[in-house]
Amino acid sequence: MKIEWDEEKRLSNLAEHGVDFVDAREMSAAPMLVGPDFRKEYGELRLIGYGHIRGRCMTIAFTRRGEAIRIISLRKANGREQERFEKEIGDRLGSAGFHER
Repeated sequence: MKIEWDEEKRLSNLAEHGVDFVDAREMSAAPMLVGPDFRKEYGELRLIGYGHIRGRCMTIAFTRRGEAIRIISLRKANGREQERFEKEIGDRLGSAGFHER
């Protein structure tokens, strides 16, 4: 799947959060938790995802534009988000052996 972003937003995100949108593809190689972002009206469906990049739990905000995923934000997940992700993934995988990297 094609991943795209606004280059100015990527540089801003890198400066603010120390995370590069380029690394987002790694999240899709492992279990992810994704759901709609209903916190406010954005004019389009936005999604929030949780997953790992190099062993760190990350939060990604994105939308779908045709066949592409357009990244809006990518940052380290806060404690509450990490706990939710680990619990949900653990519940879904059960004893299948989900282990933190």
